[in-house]
Amino acid sequence: MRLLTHRGVALFNEYWPFLLPVFLLLPGISAFFYPGASGAYSDMAGTHVPNALLLKDAIVKDHVLPLWAPRILSGFPFIAHSHSGIWYPPLWLALLFPLPLGLNLVLMLHLIWAGIGTYALLRQSGLGRPAALFGGLAFEAAPKLFAHMGAGHIMLLLALSWTPWLLWAANRQPGANRWARFAQAGTVLALIFSVDPRWAIYACGVWLAWQFAHSHNANLVTVVWRALRQMLFTAALAAPAVWLYWQYASLSTRAALLPSEVLQFSLPWAGLLGLLIPQPEVFYEWMLYPGVLVLALAFLSVAGSFKKGDTRFWLSILLIALALSLGEQLPGMQQLAALPGFSQLRVPPRAFFLATFAFCALAANGLQNLLEKNLPIRLARLTLAALLIASVGFGLAGWFANIEFWRAGLWSAAFLLLAWCVLELAQVKCLARRHLALAMLVIMLIDLARMDHALVRFRSAEDVFLEDRDLAEFLVRQPGLFRVYSPSYSLAQQTAAKFGIELADGVDPLQLADYVRFMENATGIPSRGYGSSLPPLAGDPNSANVEFTPDADSLGLLNVGYVIAEFDPAAPGLQEVALFRHSHVYRNTLARPRAWVESKSGDFSAVQELDWSYNRIAIRAQGPGLLVLSELVYPGWRVQVDGQPAKLHSYAGLLRATDLGVGQHEIIFTFAPRGFWVGLPISASAWLGLLFWPQRGRKVKKN
Repeated sequence: MRLLTHRGVALFNEYWPFLLPVFLLLPGISAFFYPGASGAYSDMAGTHVPNALLLKDAIVKDHVLPLWAPRILSGFPFIAHSHSGIWYPPLWLALLFPLPLGLNLVLMLHLIWAGIGTYALLRQSGLGRPAALFGGLAFEAAPKLFAHMGAGHIMLLLALSWTPWLLWAANRQPGANRWARFAQAGTVLALIFSVDPRWAIYACGVWLAWQFAHSHNANLVTVVWRALRQMLFTAALAAPAVWLYWQYASLSTRAALLPSEVLQFSLPWAGLLGLLIPQPEVFYEWMLYPGVLVLALAFLSVAGSFKKGDTRFWLSILLIALALSLGEQLPGMQQLAALPGFSQLRVPPRAFFLATFAFCALAANGLQNLLEKNLPIRLARLTLAALLIASVGFGLAGWFANIEFWRAGLWSAAFLLLAWCVLELAQVKCLARRHLALAMLVIMLIDLARMDHALVRFRSAEDVFLEDRDLAEFLVRQPGLFRVYSPSYSLAQQTAAKFGIELADGVDPLQLADYVRFMENATGIPSRGYGSSLPPLAGDPNSANVEFTPDADSLGLLNVGYVIAEFDPAAPGLQEVALFRHSHVYRNTLARPRAWVESKSGDFSAVQELDWSYNRIAIRAQGPGLLVLSELVYPGWRVQVDGQPAKLHSYAGLLRATDLGVGQHEIIFTFAPRGFWVGLPISASAWLGLLFWPQRGRKVKKN
């Protein structure tokens, strides 16, 4: 016990500094995170908390793993969606706490994990503790991470936190257990894919580059073969997630993205100014600022130790990531964006996470060289002077032009001047080298803390869930099973989820292409290309779609019983029944029931007995006729009539239907996607192999 206590104290003494950046988040630990500058929307509120609520309700109340989600877009395959979190066990810890507290705790732990992973990688690469600590904390507190935290991009950040550990696992020292090396890298890559398949592409790219750069004189064929084996092992570990995600993506609107849509939100040339000037009001996707001292030390590393392998590697990653972030600004990117699979890399500035990581690694190397006196002091002074002049110049230019960022320019200059003074004190031996590292660390943390504080805004859970509460309470009092549609997004997604209201509209990056085409006709709103909102929006949600008239009959096929709008949709079949502030509530008199039996003449009768659950829908209906269920057709749904498999038809190109003979019938629809049941044994076998293969290796060695 005493040994464990000493070990725990030693670990705490080494890693406690990584608790510092999360102190900025403690005041809002039970709140929702929103973008700091002008953030009206957050994925945490609109997507991740509703998904966590659904998962928690299904497991706790219904004792079932939800494979299908009914809450938005008239339903979607929850098991196949990367945002569901089903395939990422650490996220399940969030379900043990009230939401959003649980998600915030998991996010903060992953933020610390990212910092420790960067520290471990830098230590493994030969850096001393002060320099590695500087690099780890710089990455953990990077404004790029905090900007996306404010935007609510939880899955992206969880996946990102494993990236340094992926390189650490791939870079085990020669002589280390070969199986452990292989298994650890494969496991980490599988975890990254399970939480965010899109980031897995970037992570896999930098991992492959790291393998080539640290191949220890192995020939190219050996390195490629080793990487392929590891990727196959990763695919086996994450088999269900891989299969289901790619199936869903291939049926979604992402499968037909145009190059211009892939390159949407490319970083403008003027955005490069953000490398030096902190701009908390900038669009979160364009946040580049790594910290002015991080930038200075990175330049110092490149200028002073360019011949070192790690320096050249990180500089290459930085430049490639920066080029990808610029997207359409560079020639040839349109052709690159047209390549198969490139649609998964939509929003090019996401690549800058790798550049941020590279900046932190280079800065750590620069500080190490400074502490070891491997760099001429003139080079350090010249680097600081150049950045100082640039910061003051941009600040004065902004002041004369009455541009707000002039204060930020002078702020950067002040930190550079402070770093210069610390360096001079160390040069005249008024400051010990260990104190120089501490001073640099403190300057960097103050700079980043000021920026990070401006990038995340907290909104209480009560405030967020109270949005449109009176409207939601009115809807849940209405009888029957129905969906709600709003062309103006008058009912917040998180409020609908809290009250169990199903929406025909929704905001989500993956939308079934067939459903989008149907809704284009049903809503009267023309498609504007790929988007995450359905119906599409251009401008203020309260008025963007005022000129379009929905088709109440088509919406009725989706069991849309109520339409809510900030304006009068002027559609036949819609009858106004309530008004909440500016939101008009219309009852759809043409709405179909959730299930009906339709005769050959077109007449229909509502099904009265329907038992709905996440993965199974049981119906008792009278034939003959065509039983239509107002639920989306999707691979994996099957139907049985009176205990016998029956043929599943597509009604109106979208809904599930099956033929009924004369008499009373029991019909059961079940969702059992092949990718789940086939992929699960593959994944289980791979995980069992991961556990027991090392034991076999030990026995062979012992014999």
